[in-house]
Amino acid sequence: MVDDVRTDKESLTYDEICRIIGALHLEFSHKQKSLESQAKVVIEQLQSKAESLESERSLLESSLSDLTQPPDEEMEMHETP
Repeated sequence: MVDDVRTDKESLTYDEICRIIGALHLEFSHKQKSLESQAKVVIEQLQSKAESLESERSLLESSLSDLTQPPDEEMEMHETP
């Protein structure tokens, strides 16, 4: 238990504690801003990909409906001589 007792020379001053806490706060703030920035980029990429996939889905549905619809009688009349 003697190790737990610090002498005056080993103890931190109030100013040193404030500097340490301030440095930790700044580091945390920088990391938080960096993570927020990265998250925004990822969200924008995902939104862009979702829009692209939605457009592709619409095109595929349109193509599928064109294939499954019977041809118009008018078109058949133009095809036969």
